[in-house]
Parts: sequence; structure tokens; C-alpha cells
Amino acid sequence: MSNSSLKLPSGQKDEKPSAQKPDVQFTTSNIGRWKSSQENPFAEQNRKEQAKKQAKAKRNAEWRKKLSPVFIIICAILAIGLAIFGLVVVITSVTGIFGGEDYSTPEISGSSEEAIADYRDVLNKFYNRYPNASEEEKYQEIDRVVNETLKTDSGEENSNAVKLALMGFCMENGCYQQSIDAAQSVDVDKLTTSQLRSYYNVLANCYYWIGDTAKAEEYFNVTDGIEE
Repeated sequence: MSNSSLKLPSGQKDEKPSAQKPDVQFTTSNIGRWKSSQENPFAEQNRKEQAKKQAKAKRNAEWRKKLSPVFIIICAILAIGLAIFGLVVVITSVTGIFGGEDYSTPEISGSSEEAIADYRDVLNKFYNRYPNASEEEKYQEIDRVVNETLKTDSGEENSNAVKLALMGFCMENGCYQQSIDAAQSVDVDKLTTSQLRSYYNVLANCYYWIGDTAKAEEYFNVTDGIEE
């Protein structure tokens, strides 16, 4: 079969099909319009976030308005409280100087049981004078007071009474060894019968509380053997 070219029917031209033009032509003049017409995909989310921030700011402003009077009242109360506290401190200090507690050198009024008890109360007053002081500092203050008392005329005359009061004071405050030490300076031969019983009774109790039961029993027996 021989190669022969196909012939078109009569009236038809041999033409190449042309490419169809798109309905929308992408020209550079349209780029700006498309860009402006496209919405930012995060715009809605940004609007919501902005709305939340504005609502939060509004709530905070409302709370500040509500809390401002309360804050002012609280500050006023605190200021008044501090002022009252300061006034009390000043009054207490002034009272201690003018007509309040007397912290001058104490004297003992005699050697009776009542005089010894009264002087023991004086020592307790000095002991509690500085509540924030350490125990060592408090007992240094007591030593100072007792030594000053012993330098007075009444202290020299009633030195045994002063030392008996010191022994009782130390025992009452749990300083048993200090009470035993104070007992060493007491002139036992000059004690009355009542004072002797008190002296040995304090010693017996102090030795008991430091764990020396043998000494404690010894002094309890001495106390029981003292006749009125």
C-alpha cells in the first residue's frame, strides 16, 4: 500500500487549531487588586485576641476602681495601728522613767521571811526587765543587782537574807546549780531556825533536780532534823 497523503473534504482548510484564551487574563495590573482583596488568614484570630485583651483591661480597670477605696482604708487602719503602737511604746518608756517601775538599786527591808520574799519578787522584776535578753544576760543582771544591794547599809546588815532570797529565786527559775553556788556564801551559823530549814530545803530540792539524789536525801534529812 503506497503512502499517500489524506485529502480533506472540499471546502475545508487545513488549519492548526489555535489555543483558547482564558476568560481571565493575569496581567500585572491585576496583582494589586487581588492582593488587597485577599484577607489575612489570621485576621479573625487577631480580632478575637484583641477583643479579649480589651475585655481584660476593662475588668482590671473596674477592679482597680473597686479596690482603691478598700486599699486606702486598709492603709489607714495600718497607719493608725502603728501610731497607737508607737504611742504605747513611748508612754511605757516615759512611765518607766517617771513614776513607773523602779529599777534603782533595791534594798532589803530586813531578815524576816516576808522581807526575803519581797526581795525575791524584786529579783524577779529585774529578771523580766529585758524579755528579749538571753538567760546568761538576765542572770548577769541579777548578779549586778544583788552585788549592789549588798553594798547598801541594809544589804550589809542583812546579807544572809539577800543570799537566801537569791537561792530561792534561782530555784524557782530552774537554775539549780546557781542556787547551790549561792548557798556557799551563806553564813549558816548566823541563820535562824526558820532560815536554816529554808536553806537546807532549797538545797535538797536543787540537788534532787540536778539528779544527785544522795545529796538531796541528805539535805532532806537535815531539814527534817531541825527542831522548831
